[in-house]
Amino acid sequence: MEERDRVVWLHRSGGFGLPMAQMQTAVAAGADAELSRLLDVAGAGGAPAMDPWDDSLLPLDPMDREARIHAVGGWLRLMIETEQPVLDHMAWWWHGHLVSGLDKVRFARAMVEQIRLFRRDGLGNFPALLRSITLDPAMLLYLDLHTSTGSQPNENYARELLELFALGVGVHGSRREGGGHWRSPGGCCAGTARWTSRHCSTTTTRSSSSVPRACTTWTPCWPR
Repeated sequence: MEERDRVVWLHRSGGFGLPMAQMQTAVAAGADAELSRLLDVAGAGGAPAMDPWDDSLLPLDPMDREARIHAVGGWLRLMIETEQPVLDHMAWWWHGHLVSGLDKVRFARAMVEQIRLFRRDGLGNFPALLRSITLDPAMLLYLDLHTSTGSQPNENYARELLELFALGVGVHGSRREGGGHWRSPGGCCAGTARWTSRHCSTTTTRSSSSVPRACTTWTPCWPR
């Protein structure tokens, strides 16, 4: 493989590609130097990228169209301008793997916080990332854990976690029981079913129209 092809492959696999002028500079530096630069996640040789979102423009209002535009536009601009291509490429990749969607989550602020989580933890420990995403408000809304209780657990997230996010179909030993419910050997569903939005000034209910006005974290309420 020629040096130019190696550099192109690096930036397409670990970033979002390069403009022609920057590509010429990268080819002159060589693939090994570019690999080291890409893996410099503290800044990829430059200043760390700024957070592109203004939280004052992200009210917890599911009907705020401008908040959605700001959330999506800010992320697209960040990926175009980033000086940390590996970090932001991995945040984009995790968004596709540990998937949530604004169409169901509805709160642009929750989706922004999830992308911040991926940027913060996406190059770290995978079990720690799984734990963080399990308690992430956008994920709790997207895969229905906000409707889950100890007596009536919603097992949607447990199934997605085991079969899609982590282990794969048929690997974890879960089984479908009567009524279409899923059970895992470690009681994944029972564990996650006990998380609630107690820290919100208005507790999130099962109604899709409820608006958590000051939800910043989700806290456990394990049986005593």
